[in-house]
Parts: sequence; C-alpha cells; structure tokens
Amino acid sequence: MPPSVNFYPILGFNPYQGAGRLALGIVKGLESNGISVRIYPNIHAPTLVFGYAQAFDAPHIAHTRRTAYTLMESSQPAKALVEALNRHVERVFVPCPPTVESYQAHGVIVPVHAVPVGIDLFGVPEPSTQVGTHEMFTFMTYSYGEFRKGADVVVKAFIQHFGNDERFRLLIKAREGQIGWLALVDHPRIQFISGYQSEDDWFNVLRQADCFVFPSRAEGWGLPPREATLLGIPTIATQWLGMWDVDQWGIPLPVTETRQCEFRLNPYNADDALWVEPDVEQVAERMQWVVDHPLEARQIAQAGREYLLKNFTWAQVGAQIAELMGIF
Repeated sequence: MPPSVNFYPILGFNPYQGAGRLALGIVKGLESNGISVRIYPNIHAPTLVFGYAQAFDAPHIAHTRRTAYTLMESSQPAKALVEALNRHVERVFVPCPPTVESYQAHGVIVPVHAVPVGIDLFGVPEPSTQVGTHEMFTFMTYSYGEFRKGADVVVKAFIQHFGNDERFRLLIKAREGQIGWLALVDHPRIQFISGYQSEDDWFNVLRQADCFVFPSRAEGWGLPPREATLLGIPTIATQWLGMWDVDQWGIPLPVTETRQCEFRLNPYNADDALWVEPDVEQVAERMQWVVDHPLEARQIAQAGREYLLKNFTWAQVGAQIAELMGIF
C-alpha cells in the first residue's frame, strides 16, 4: 500500500481561484511523489487541512493527526487563527518566510514552515514571443474590483504618465462578477477582460502584455505575477508576503509605507493589522523603466522564469509536505 494523507481543502478545488488552484496543486504534488490522497479521511493517516481555522477540529478529522496549511494577507494574523492553530494542529504550513516570522511573533507556538506554491499546475507554458512587439505597448494588471491587489494604483500611474500617449494601453483582468470600482474607470486606452478562462485562454490573455504590473497591498501567495513571469513577461510586483522573493523573478516594488487599509471580511487578518500602501510615482517609474529598457526587462523575466522552474514545481512542494508530515 502506498503512503497516504487525508486532505481537507475547506475552500474547494475551484481552478478559477487562487485557493482552489493551490488545493489542486497540493494533490498533484503529493500524487507525483507516490502518495495516495484521501478525500474521505482515514484515522490511521495524517490530515492536511487547507483553509479556515473554524474547521481545524471538524468532527470527521477530529481523531487524526492534523497539519494546517493557511496564510494571511496583512502584517498580523487574527487572534482566533493563532489560538486555533495552537489548539488543534501539530504544525503549520504557510506560503512564505515572512509569514512564518509573523506567525511566530504573534503567538503561534507549534512549528511553522514555509511551504511555497507551485507554478506548474497545468504544465509549463512556452515563453511568449510577442513581448515588445505589440502595436501598442500593453501594460496589464489584475483586480477583484476591490483595492487589495493595487489595480487602482496602476490606473492612476497609467493615466498620469501614459494616458495622453497613444502608443500605450492598459488591460485589466477582472474576476467574473467582481467589478466594483472598476466600473467607474473611463479611459479610451484602458480595457477590461473578465470571465472565467481555460488555462490556454488565460495564458493567451497574458500574452497580450508587454509588462505585468501588480502593486498588491497584501498577497497570500501571488500567482498572477508568477504566471506572467513564466511567459517571459517583465513583471513589477510588491516585495512583501507571498511575493517576498520578487527580486529573484521580477522587478520589485519595495515597501515604503504601511497603513490600515480596507480589509475584506476573512478570518486570516487581525483587525488592527496593516497593509502596504503602494506609491503611484514609484510604480510609474518602474513602468517607464521597462519601456526604456526592453532588453534588460526581458532578461530579468527570462532569469525569473528559470528561477521559478528550478525552485517551485508542485513535485518539489509535494515532497516537502510529505517530509515535514513524516509521510515517507
């Protein structure tokens, strides 16, 4: 019998959302290492719980050894999350080293490990051959129609510094049904793409970009900018939390200011925690740098693609999970 692990993905397997993609990736990573993933728990196998603290002691896994994979999108985890981790699990996985440090600093006493997110869930796309060749230089960003991912900063930077120049346009990928403030944007060279896409369609959307801009105020794992980098697209992103290593794969936006921002209602973040406040001029300067230094920007993206493929496959993630949980 192969070694096995119970897997309880509280947020499901929706491939159109970051949490669902992570859950699917965990299954791929474990199975690629010869581990049987049980959706119906067996009390003799350890359990990996992905998601909210309220389910760490769910009755159907109450008699199993439990590991939590969770996150936060701010400077500080919620008190209830810390308490649940200490009470119900043996160890904690989080996506990045800064979150390990924050969890430990704010009271998590069980072991906390950085277990990153893989980048090859549905295979590895070929690099784009179109970067820098489009009729209009195309910036792209990503938004849920709220302010966490910083698309409002990109819109301001674009309008102020490129909006009067017909050589440039901005594409905004919006999540289906989550338009929010984006509906107020009215500019002839700012366009929107919404709706669910297959993997091929999503990568074809990304291939329209000459530069991906992602000044996120807080990010659990930061998949879209990494996916852009896989295509060889120069990518600007905030160097914080889930994008802590952007200096290895993209063009970093250092943290210069934090403040209490609009928090979505979720159980990860403390009420008084902070987000980054991106600087519009800093974002615009980096956008202009990519325009002025196309060869260097593409070289950074190519080196970033190689770094991601070397260090962040789901097979590597699965092996790390198995070793830390003692499954092998």
